[in-house]
Amino acid sequence: MKQAGGNLCFLIMAGLTLSYTSVILFIGKPNVNICRGRQILYALGFSLTVSCILVKALRTFACFLAPHRQERVKKFYKPPVIITCGTLIQVLICIFWLIFDSPAVETFQSEQSMIVTVQCNEGSGIGFGIMLCYIALLAFVCFLMAFKGRKVPQAFNETGHIILSMLIYLFVWVCFTPVYIAKVNERYSIQAAAILVSCYGVIFCHFAPKWYMALCKKKEQLTREAYIARATTIDFIPEITQGPGFIMGSQNTINSVDTGLGSINSEFPYQTLRKRTRRKSI
Repeated sequence: MKQAGGNLCFLIMAGLTLSYTSVILFIGKPNVNICRGRQILYALGFSLTVSCILVKALRTFACFLAPHRQERVKKFYKPPVIITCGTLIQVLICIFWLIFDSPAVETFQSEQSMIVTVQCNEGSGIGFGIMLCYIALLAFVCFLMAFKGRKVPQAFNETGHIILSMLIYLFVWVCFTPVYIAKVNERYSIQAAAILVSCYGVIFCHFAPKWYMALCKKKEQLTREAYIARATTIDFIPEITQGPGFIMGSQNTINSVDTGLGSINSEFPYQTLRKRTRRKSI
């Protein structure tokens, strides 16, 4: 669990659990409570997941900034506040959606057959669209943060995993929107499939690499000493001024309490980068 992100790992898994629970509610005959619950569970669950990923992206982006720029960014690096606000805004969106345009059950009969279809109706679709757009906005911000930090050495970050997972989410839901509008009868099965693909993208991009390292690599290769030895082979070595509260760690060490280079310390927010000198061969 420490290798996968510490406390953030539990929050991400809680959000994914809510999202998977919403998919279960797509099965069977719908009623008013099911129609409301499945959309709300997905909205809150995936907002919580993306908010946690945003914390990881912001941390990696801030760790290798110049000292004068890191002073500005560290003011915004408050994981509890980011996660709480990111989820609370979605809670407010869902509350207003339920009050003014609540999902309901509708029935209609096909003109070509005697089959009566019972399905959910999201109302005018404004609340449903705002809910999806807010999650897409969080995912896009995560993508930008990770993309700006992509030049950080691979041994120190997991921006590639964040970029890939957010691209999967954005691609799936961009493709989902026109199909959802065009296919009235199949729209909810398509939505359930989109939720599953989004959750699988997060799992395989953020947890699968950690599972591989924890299960397939030797314990000696995951210690801090082994990590430092590997880090000295890259083109530049980060020299971090350590102090109270600064946690040295990496996605490559299972002894760290969190992934990434480390958390930002309010007392020692700066760091310097020293470039290695190379001898020219004659």
